[in-house]
Amino acid sequence: MAAIWLHYVRCVVGLVMLFVPLFIFIGLPQLGLLTRNAKRGNESADEMHVRMCRWFFRWCQVYNRCLWLTAGLRWEFVISDEDRELARQIPMLVTGNHYGLIDATLLGEGGMRVGVERVRGVAMQETSSWPVIGTVLKLGKTAFMRRKHVSSGPNQDVEDLLAFGKSLHEDQSWAVIFVEGRTFEGVPDEGYRNVRKPKTRGLEAMLSGAPKHPLMVVSYVWHDYDPRKMLWTGAVPPGSKVTMHIKVIREPDVATVREWLPLEWHRIDDQIQSER
Repeated sequence: MAAIWLHYVRCVVGLVMLFVPLFIFIGLPQLGLLTRNAKRGNESADEMHVRMCRWFFRWCQVYNRCLWLTAGLRWEFVISDEDRELARQIPMLVTGNHYGLIDATLLGEGGMRVGVERVRGVAMQETSSWPVIGTVLKLGKTAFMRRKHVSSGPNQDVEDLLAFGKSLHEDQSWAVIFVEGRTFEGVPDEGYRNVRKPKTRGLEAMLSGAPKHPLMVVSYVWHDYDPRKMLWTGAVPPGSKVTMHIKVIREPDVATVREWLPLEWHRIDDQIQSER
């Protein structure tokens, strides 16, 4: 338990002493300039989207490096040469198991490595009103989904995500959706030991709208993290070393997504169990 708390303290020190000052004095002014340009219409929506993605990728890299310096965070991307080359050529839908904010920052660094220019995401409706994060998500052309447990309104209609998928095909953009629907909080879920049961509805709609987008499945394996340990969901990662195994499904079958996606999640669960 002492080692767990020491890790958390090192992470917090890295964020408070390094990342937060850098972000306040450099990142926020840059974001303010992007927001002002967007309101004035000085650039096209596509140009603004590309600039927003570049800003996001850069600050993902800064965030990860701050945690590397203070908490010893180490990460590795494992992907075949064939899949890496395909990722450089074709936009994809991306999904994976979900721990917290660190998933997005590590993905952002991965996006830099393969030269991604445009990426969009699917997020909870309430995140649109969060300070800073809400602005970043809006400028990034995020699709916001409502949840029954936080709103009296219905879930976002499947047609909206279908249209979202079609727009990805039109602007040749990548997209990220975490199909578990919420972060993993150390409690096994419905036959899984290290992940939550995936929800197929949103991914099914997006694949229907963007049938030519391959699906990239990212397996986050934290080598020194046990689900029974307390996890501070969000900014602080659950361990010091993570391997991201990347698998590309070139032609995902939309008609049977409700069958093969749970099988993929059992594969991820077994992989985490064997490597942790």
